[in-house]
Amino acid sequence: MAIVQKIEFQKGDDFTGPLDCFAVGQKARNVSAQFCQPVCRKYGVNLSSFHVLMFLSRNGERNTARDITALRGLSAGLVSVAVETLTERGYLSQIPDPADRRVKRLVPTEKAQPLIREGAEAQRSFLCALVRGVPPEELEVCRRVLDQIVQNVDELDKGEQE
Repeated sequence: MAIVQKIEFQKGDDFTGPLDCFAVGQKARNVSAQFCQPVCRKYGVNLSSFHVLMFLSRNGERNTARDITALRGLSAGLVSVAVETLTERGYLSQIPDPADRRVKRLVPTEKAQPLIREGAEAQRSFLCALVRGVPPEELEVCRRVLDQIVQNVDELDKGEQE
């Protein structure tokens, strides 16, 4: 699949508007944090630890520190500190992988379940607020477009551009 297409630009075309959508990502992360902070405060975890725990609650077999760094784009150091904090607070168990004892499987504990439930509700509230007023059919188009952009970014990141 060709990633780079020839696009004809007209004099006076302004492409800063579409590119601004990428800047919205940082602003959305900041607003998302506002929705999640009350849960973080209640359970005594920081936002990074919260995101690690929420990732683990949704990703089944993808439950190693390496998985988190690869799929969430968090630094190994940040993930290491979050895992240690969550383990110390009793929200996470580290279980040696039977196939490779050097690998630790990270499993949310029973104690973490209320935090996970409230965290999921905070995230759901944020998403509902984010898409308020957008018709479902437009959301589906947006989802497909963003999925394609993410795929393109992944391919570009791996050096698969033409």
